[in-house]
Amino acid sequence: KKYSMADIQNATLAGGVAVGSTADLIIGPGGALTIGVIAGTISTIGFNYLTPRLNQIGVHDTAGVHNLHGLPGIFGGICSIVVVAVATEATYGVDQFAEIFTHPISRQWWTQLVALLITLAMAIIPGIIAGLIAG
Repeated sequence: KKYSMADIQNATLAGGVAVGSTADLIIGPGGALTIGVIAGTISTIGFNYLTPRLNQIGVHDTAGVHNLHGLPGIFGGICSIVVVAVATEATYGVDQFAEIFTHPISRQWWTQLVALLITLAMAIIPGIIAGLIAG
């Protein structure tokens, strides 16, 4: 399949969506590039392969929100959990570490995970209800 300019534009935006989850964390240029490339790839695969299959079963995303914001956002949330899990005071400095991480580091990754799951529930449940109403 030949990719279009829209795929490239959406991949670029998806990278920004995913990196936003780690915006206040130290990931470095390499980490940002890696997250962005993977998120762009996930988004492009979603638009080109997942969306047609979802349409076949009656699930429609007319604005592309699922592939541009949903999948990269979930990936970004997972990245933030990983970055938090490996964070140390030595990397951030004592003052900045205490300012960024409001919970003990052993619990902060768990807090990130719970926030991701709550966000997913807040997106999926109303989406299902709206789909049933419109359906």
